[in-house]
Amino acid sequence: MAESLPTPMKQRETEVMKIQADVQQMIQDRMKKIQDIKHSAELRKSYSSMCKPFSTKQWPDISVNTPVSLNTIRAALTQLQQTLDDKLSQTGN
Repeated sequence: MAESLPTPMKQRETEVMKIQADVQQMIQDRMKKIQDIKHSAELRKSYSSMCKPFSTKQWPDISVNTPVSLNTIRAALTQLQQTLDDKLSQTGN
């Protein structure tokens, strides 16, 4: 049928077919998103205890060995600063 149509009609038919394909793809994407949301809601119902926030009363019990952590961070920052200084001095020359 498209062979017997004038060129503007062929172009219009091509455009319509592309729009139809795009709309079909959008519908499929939306359906997938709806399925994902439904699945997520089902999981939340099934595992509602996992979705609850932690009690803030437990946070004081958590500790970090800060001297070790701070020393590690200081060493990394010092090394980074030295590297940056070296690179800047090389680009400045």
